[in-house]
Amino acid sequence: MYIAHGPISYITNELIQKKRISKLSTHEKSLVMILSILFGILPDIDLAILSMTSIPVFLHHKVFTHSITFYVFN
Repeated sequence: MYIAHGPISYITNELIQKKRISKLSTHEKSLVMILSILFGILPDIDLAILSMTSIPVFLHHKVFTHSITFYVFN
């Protein structure tokens, strides 16, 4: 999951904000890249949570961190 979500988030962000990102300094571009990847894998934090419970990991898409309301209200 992490392998796919992070790069897809970064690539999508680059495509959407190409003009804005091109105006940033190298340091700022690096920060945007890191944050894009981190926020891309954030929904899968539930894998770590589930590993500490008795809920099977394959059910991670049904956990609250995979709902849009979790991100809207945070």
